[in-house]
Amino acid sequence: SLLLLEGGAGFEFATGILNTQLKYVFPGSFYTLHFYGAWVFIGAFAVHVAFRLGRAARALRAGPRQPDPDSEEAAGLVSPRPAAPTISRRGALGMVGLGSFALFAVTAGQSVGGWFRRTALLAPQRTGNRAPAPTAFQINKTA
Repeated sequence: SLLLLEGGAGFEFATGILNTQLKYVFPGSFYTLHFYGAWVFIGAFAVHVAFRLGRAARALRAGPRQPDPDSEEAAGLVSPRPAAPTISRRGALGMVGLGSFALFAVTAGQSVGGWFRRTALLAPQRTGNRAPAPTAFQINKTA
């Protein structure tokens, strides 16, 4: 069930990105392929839920495991062999900030325009030797 679920999600993501970039390398219409790909994903999700429903019901019926009241585990979650920390809170916050800035940089260029447009990786890009329209707005379809 996971093969179809992951394959369907990957297909939807890849064809969506290719459609955003106006690259139609797949055979057939994008809309038809994307539509049926979504149905494969939905069907695989339903099959996956059906396969895992029994295990989920057993886990819910069993309830939480009760630790020994005298143990340290009773006070909260305690790892049996805690590892040394690999990153500080400041480092984690810095990574979140850097990731947020990178996401802003690759998406905001589509709205801001100018030289910043070159950083908009997911925006439609001019390809080939096509000249832009007189208003400098890319025309993707015939009139």
